Amino acid sequence: MKVSEKSLELNVGAELLAFLRGPLEMPKAYLRGLTQREESQEGVDFFAQMTPETRVFAFQFKAPRGRGEGEPYLFTIQRRQHEKLSALAGGSTENVF
Repeated sequence: MKVSEKSLELNVGAELLAFLRGPLEMPKAYLRGLTQREESQEGVDFFAQMTPETRVFAFQFKAPRGRGEGEPYLFTIQRRQHEKLSALAGGSTENVF
């Protein structure tokens, strides 16, 4: 079954938002999706906006590519996006995963 990048974003985003608003008790948390232009500039697909004292979490998804049913999915990243994510980390390897 083919899985689009947008499907992955929506499903993970919904689960993340439910977790932030429920167990983490951040009722005003929301996800801010970027336009394609913003995404190419920022290197991420969406940000989790939480409380002012909380770090901002940014997410970049890649659509999986499978060769067929029963075979593992393959994820790839464009070098340009990788460089933007590294810059977003601010030089700390613990800030971007």
